[in-house]
Amino acid sequence: MPRLFISHSSKDNVEALAFQRWLTAAGWSEEDVFIDLHGIGAGERWRDMLCKANAACEAVILLASPDSLESKECQREMNLAEDLGKEIIVAILRDLTKADARLARYADRQFVDLSAEPTERMEPFEYDGQLRRVHFHMPALNAIAARLSHLGIAPNSFAWQPRENEGPYPGLAAFSKDDAGIFFGREADIMTGLTRLRRLRRQRSPRLLIIQAASGAGKSSFLRAGLWPRLKRDPDFAPLAIVRPALGIIAGPDGIARRIAPWFEHYRKVKVPGEISARLRKPGAEAAIALASLFSEATFLAANVRRAAAPDARAPTPLLAIDQGEELFAPENEAESGRFLELLAAVLKEPPTDVDPYVLVTIRVDSVEPLLQRWPALGLDAPETQVLPPLAPSAYRDVIVKPAQVYSERVRRLDVEPALVDQLARDAQGADALPLLAFTLEKLFHEFGRDGNLSIARYEAMGGVGGPVDQALAQAQQKAGDRGRPEDLKRLLIPGLATWDPAANAANQAAIYTLLLAVIGGLLARIYEPQVRFFATWAMTFRGHRLTEADIARLKPGDTFAECAQAFSKDGADKKISKNCPDMVVLPAGSFKKGEKDEARVVTIARPFAVSKFAITFDQWDACVAGGGCDGYRPSDNAWGRKSRPVIYVNWLDAQNYVEWLNHMAGAKLYRLLSEAEFEYAARAVTSADAPHPDYPWGDDIGRGNANCDGCGSEWDGKQTAPVGPSSQTHSAFTICRAMSGSGSKIATKTHSVGLL
Repeated sequence: MPRLFISHSSKDNVEALAFQRWLTAAGWSEEDVFIDLHGIGAGERWRDMLCKANAACEAVILLASPDSLESKECQREMNLAEDLGKEIIVAILRDLTKADARLARYADRQFVDLSAEPTERMEPFEYDGQLRRVHFHMPALNAIAARLSHLGIAPNSFAWQPRENEGPYPGLAAFSKDDAGIFFGREADIMTGLTRLRRLRRQRSPRLLIIQAASGAGKSSFLRAGLWPRLKRDPDFAPLAIVRPALGIIAGPDGIARRIAPWFEHYRKVKVPGEISARLRKPGAEAAIALASLFSEATFLAANVRRAAAPDARAPTPLLAIDQGEELFAPENEAESGRFLELLAAVLKEPPTDVDPYVLVTIRVDSVEPLLQRWPALGLDAPETQVLPPLAPSAYRDVIVKPAQVYSERVRRLDVEPALVDQLARDAQGADALPLLAFTLEKLFHEFGRDGNLSIARYEAMGGVGGPVDQALAQAQQKAGDRGRPEDLKRLLIPGLATWDPAANAANQAAIYTLLLAVIGGLLARIYEPQVRFFATWAMTFRGHRLTEADIARLKPGDTFAECAQAFSKDGADKKISKNCPDMVVLPAGSFKKGEKDEARVVTIARPFAVSKFAITFDQWDACVAGGGCDGYRPSDNAWGRKSRPVIYVNWLDAQNYVEWLNHMAGAKLYRLLSEAEFEYAARAVTSADAPHPDYPWGDDIGRGNANCDGCGSEWDGKQTAPVGPSSQTHSAFTICRAMSGSGSKIATKTHSVGLL
């Protein structure tokens, strides 16, 4: 996954390549930096790759020149980067000044001028058969490196300082903020979390992001060593504190009073924890006012710091995190937690002036339902959720190898034998794989890591993954002695309270184990709930509806189909829009002229294909969520209604998640997003390059009732989105494709397309 995306004009390929070589020399790997040297004419498929790299990266660097600023391709890349909330750095390459009007859209971004004098020659290199020499302003390069380091996306940007006698594997203990430099394996999930928080900030709703994961998936480590350190370096956010509900979310040892005071001390503002907790425990509205004042004062302090460098910048967003959210509903914490949630709801519903607060909660999947029910009951918008999945096999390798590399750089050599890495990755299976792997690595390092060699022979001598666990249980049994009460046996499952009764009544043991099996079964059902919902949705609405080869051979341009059970939406008069998947229409092969009249070029669509007749609707999106897909994200409908209205507040990554779910349901990789050329071809409704191209799919006159837009005269004019289909008085780009039949062409490919407008 590239971490940096270089946007540039193809006319600046040499300079872009020189810039990439400087990044590599500064410590970035070639895989860290995405650079397109193929230019705009490389084909439509290449554009999809650009979008994916742009969406996955952590920062976009625009090499600004008159050519790149006029390039439609660069404009698309920068629009996508802004939509996704990416960090953008503008580096002037040539023939521009910072005052140039063409750079006005980037006025609130950091600028550097690579062409400023004096310049220094970069290392010469060969390109296109010639030796190239490029000169850059070295202070500008250093400024870029410093900015990336500050954001936490530079090589080794999170320094790790090991404590005495500690290794790079913390075992069962959660990673802390000090361990960001050795936290690996969750890079893609971190980017997803950051992207979602930035999107919430743009939308200003909802104000809660829930990160849910199975027990043992490492959600606390993900928050503390993954997301939080990066948010602290993001000028758009002011991360205030991570609190835990256990022993009191207001006044407990990890409550807000004790955890937020150090944040204010960083800004040389003394806050006494006892006074904070006393104010938050006052009756009536006084406590809510006290919490609001904390957010307000924090925003003021953070905004002053940010505006010292950027006077017109928006105030940073104060962010509060609640870790181990399942503790909110523990009986011993319920009263104080309930009180705090009410205070929080009061602030989030009516934030103080110029304050835009958000909350982040990590919680086990088996405990998320009470929170999902409680949040709307407090009068707040339904929260957004992010599911933290099990680690991929390749990520397990990063968890094993990369901390050892950091240890080698910071302390002393530590080699992990490749055969050991392979074996550990194979042994890391099941719901408890991550904590077992962490526990094993910690023991392996402390037993055998002093000479810098971790080998498979030593791993096997230790008894593999199960060895340290068996040893820990044996020690617990020995420590417990002959205590024989059933409750002592139960405590064997709780670290630190382990006891054992070798003479316990067999019937008691059997009863306890039966109870434990029932509990485990219930937890597994919760843990695998998305998979259960997926299979249930597939069995009820998709099984048996996928087109066969014979079905495809019979389809002609203009034919329609859907590969799911036809449950129709009942929103308004139109009852013929499928709720479960897109209604598809077949388009013939053909060609059209793309671009402005003077610069038009002929684009040929070689084979028939199918597109969705309408934009993806809320019904269809909600079917994806109900079926375990779309990351559980339920976008707001802006109070306009859902059902057959086009889904809104979704970005390119969300659309890809929808397509991925649809392909899983179809059982093969059949669906994808439309290319730009395919979309324009469908919208024009013309199959010959020589035919006149109308301004709209229905002709040159916009007409009354043909379109739903501001000033078009429809019933939805300037008010809200219209339901898709004929009843909306909106003929979408795909509706007109129904009439395109009679060519006799057969479907030559099984690749259908889903157009998300």
